[in-house]
Amino acid sequence: MGTLSKLNIAICRAKQSIGHLIIGDKNDSRFPWIAGSALYLVAFGVQLFFLRSYFWDDWAIYPAQPKKVTLDFFTSTGFGPIQGLIQVGLFQRSPVFIHLASFVLFFIGGYLLFKILRTIEYLCLRQTRLITLFFLVLPINSARVSMITFNYSYSLIFFFLGWYLLTCHKKRLIRLSASLFFLASFSTLSLLPFFFLPVTHLYIQIRKQVVDKRALAVSFGFALFAPAYWLVSRTLIQPSSEDRLNYLTPTFSGICRAFLLMTVLLIGVMISFQKRHDTVENARTRMLWVGAFIVGCGAFAYISSGRLVDTSEWMLNFVPRSSDWDSRHQLLLGLGISVFFVGLLGPVETAFKRSVVIVSLLMCVSLNLIYMQSYYLDSLKQKETLELFGSSSKIKESNVIMIDDQAKLFNARGRGIRSYEWEGMLRTLFGDENIKVIYTTYIDCGVPGTIIPDTRAVISATNGRLRALLTRKIGLQISVEKISPCA
Repeated sequence: MGTLSKLNIAICRAKQSIGHLIIGDKNDSRFPWIAGSALYLVAFGVQLFFLRSYFWDDWAIYPAQPKKVTLDFFTSTGFGPIQGLIQVGLFQRSPVFIHLASFVLFFIGGYLLFKILRTIEYLCLRQTRLITLFFLVLPINSARVSMITFNYSYSLIFFFLGWYLLTCHKKRLIRLSASLFFLASFSTLSLLPFFFLPVTHLYIQIRKQVVDKRALAVSFGFALFAPAYWLVSRTLIQPSSEDRLNYLTPTFSGICRAFLLMTVLLIGVMISFQKRHDTVENARTRMLWVGAFIVGCGAFAYISSGRLVDTSEWMLNFVPRSSDWDSRHQLLLGLGISVFFVGLLGPVETAFKRSVVIVSLLMCVSLNLIYMQSYYLDSLKQKETLELFGSSSKIKESNVIMIDDQAKLFNARGRGIRSYEWEGMLRTLFGDENIKVIYTTYIDCGVPGTIIPDTRAVISATNGRLRALLTRKIGLQISVEKISPCA
């Protein structure tokens, strides 16, 4: 046998081994520890290399402010006491602890989801496995790397833990304890409409044991938990600023769009379950409609508040050099997308479909790698910028700095660095609470109250992205000059 033939045989065996590791056996009821851990680690493991980094609002809230100011901020923005208790009390505002916790929590979420899906009779073991794997590595919500969105991470895990206790345990006391975890999760308000899913799951389970009317009454009573939380929270922990209140309040047009979408999807789900013949095609149709409906539940809060309005807003969050921090609106889309895609595949019985699954998972992992390496480069840029700022006496002596950032290539996800981020960096560096940063290059000196810069700083880079990634050096340069634009 020739060398080429041996190589082809080795490649075929390797492909079969990888396929079996990912797809699994029909009767394998275990959580896919090896496949799930490997895919998740490759997809998001780069995050472990920038654990000390701050992003976005992090600079304005965490390192440059006393703990009490951070606590007051969480209270004033309507998060309630749990945000301060966890981030300030438990994790001490440490970027290392918070980034590590976020990394671990999303994997735990996949494990809890697997346990929940196991209780749904419409899903076979292989479908449960594949939905879980896609849920773990879908290229969504890359904004999870910011500390300011850490509440999304633990809220989602509290929610899944409540769902798990509610539907995977039959003891009444354990099921009642699920309410505490749902209550804790609702600090992320987008989970309120998502609460429809565990309530429906509970109804399906109870209906097997009691008559429909009683099951419906129990489920409806439990469902009231979400609107009750909304009403109480708007009274007790209402945001103090009007902008923040508007951000969390649905709009009339948004509510109409959300309800129209959900009505269409719900009708599709109901029609798909009316088909009596239990054929492969009918099962696929049900999964497609259910997956789309779950996506709608996850997007409902964002659509009703004026986000995720058109197709471009949905798609841009998947583009590597786009989305800024808007990918946080994808927090609850993972489950529905995973169910929809697995339903679209149908039974994975052929070599072609196994290849589609493997290639799709690898594409998800690749996109996440691109996202995470861009945040890594962003963190390197921040580090080098602080070093350059710290060594500049002109920067240290400045009161108002005009920053001309010509190294935006290294800003993750095409994001803009806000002026308050620069101010947070400089305040952390020099301990000066009065330092200001502006972006505009046009200063209207005739307008009262115009902020007049006294220093201009130009930031540029000598390395490209690939070289910076390999050398871990951006090669930043800074040019600082004193200016008097209104002299």
